[in-house]
Amino acid sequence: MNKLSMLNSVDLLVEGGAVFKTKISFVPKEHLQSTLDRALKDSGLDKMKAHLVGNVSAAYLGDVDVAIDWNQLVKKFKSTGEKRDFWQKAEVFMKKQRVKDFAINKGLQQIHILSPLVDDKGKSVPAVDATGKEIGKQGWVQIDLMIGAADFMKQSLAGATSGKYKGKIRNNFFGSIFANSIRGKEGDEIQHKFQVNWKVGVQYVRFISKGEKKNKLNIKTVFTNMDDVVAYVFGEKYTFKDVDTFEKMWKVFHAPTFRWKNKRKEIVSDFKRTLDKSGIPIPDEVLKEIKMNKEELNSVIEETILEMLQEGDRDLIKLMVEREKRYGDVDEKTFLTETISTLKENLGILDFEEDAGTALEKEEDNLLVEVDEMRRLSGLIKEGADESAATELVLYIENDAQLYKQQFQPIIKNLQKKFKSGKYDKDKAIKLWTYMAETGAKKYAREFADAKDWNTIFTVATRKEVARQLEENNREEVESG
Repeated sequence: MNKLSMLNSVDLLVEGGAVFKTKISFVPKEHLQSTLDRALKDSGLDKMKAHLVGNVSAAYLGDVDVAIDWNQLVKKFKSTGEKRDFWQKAEVFMKKQRVKDFAINKGLQQIHILSPLVDDKGKSVPAVDATGKEIGKQGWVQIDLMIGAADFMKQSLAGATSGKYKGKIRNNFFGSIFANSIRGKEGDEIQHKFQVNWKVGVQYVRFISKGEKKNKLNIKTVFTNMDDVVAYVFGEKYTFKDVDTFEKMWKVFHAPTFRWKNKRKEIVSDFKRTLDKSGIPIPDEVLKEIKMNKEELNSVIEETILEMLQEGDRDLIKLMVEREKRYGDVDEKTFLTETISTLKENLGILDFEEDAGTALEKEEDNLLVEVDEMRRLSGLIKEGADESAATELVLYIENDAQLYKQQFQPIIKNLQKKFKSGKYDKDKAIKLWTYMAETGAKKYAREFADAKDWNTIFTVATRKEVARQLEENNREEVESG
């Protein structure tokens, strides 16, 4: 399974972190191209199609991200193109090259290269920090070769051309749009949706939902050009240049030609949750729209209850409050305030669960029935696995050098022994990966949120989904032993 097929983990794709023990220098912009050329030459890849991606406009860059073409590397490595063969041949090839060091991350489809920082004459340059201050005699740089469709990545992983928001904000918004693109059912069980593989293109997925799990039946890449993607989503008159910053994209998102107009509220809510979990500040434009949506929803609640009181339906509201064990013998004003508070708190409206809000708006004259439906929907949202969060945690775990060394590799070796002895059991393997998921969730919370919130950010159901994905993603490596 390709681990980059999900939507809302763009920052992990282009900000993988340090891989090598050697102290890494920042790269002055004036030495960026010369350093990249040297790295590709020492790696034997100087004839390959390669594009710098991410934010390349900064005066001093951390690790350097480069999009490089899978098909060209298949030929270069003399591989069959099958993944296991590709990575075996890649390792053999890289060991023969002149690079100081390299590392392969199969999960993220990356080859990391440790290369010297050099000027345009090929002369070594001292290491510098983020401000340009010298910190060592010899500068060493981490080059991340991101393997996939190079031309697609050139646009999809490009930094923002202007504005105050980074390119990953724009791409996370793209992710939320596609996350809400379910296109109905095929028969009783099979559903269709789009997803983004940021290294390959936009894909069309047929899947079956079984409780917390989504079993993908088949995946087909349908767009490999961002101009085509934008034209499909926002309207034929638009190209990637019209949405290459979040500010531009937000404006076009509200255009009448946007494909999923009826999903706007769900998309905005999903986008906010994604950024919250990643510790990324919410754009002002989003906060303003959410506030407007909340005010609109609150108005519907208040108007509905007032109408019921005026029509003498106090017994119905009383029943609702009694069910939450919060009703008392109070005056009408206090009763109304208490009822509204109960609805908001117990039905997830304070957290702005769009499904619950939509349910209330649908049928104001039968509020009790709708409250039951709201509770059911809210329960599904709160108790089910958060697929975006699960994918983000999987990427985080597989891209964290410490976790990889301390727990990930030992689990792989353990399972390989089980497989060789004929004792491999999928359910027991998933249980073993659950420990990895818990460790990763705690470390993620310490780095990006509050350590004590790890169990809230990644619920039990979400961690189980992470374990399932880890087992599925790494079964091939376990079996190859």
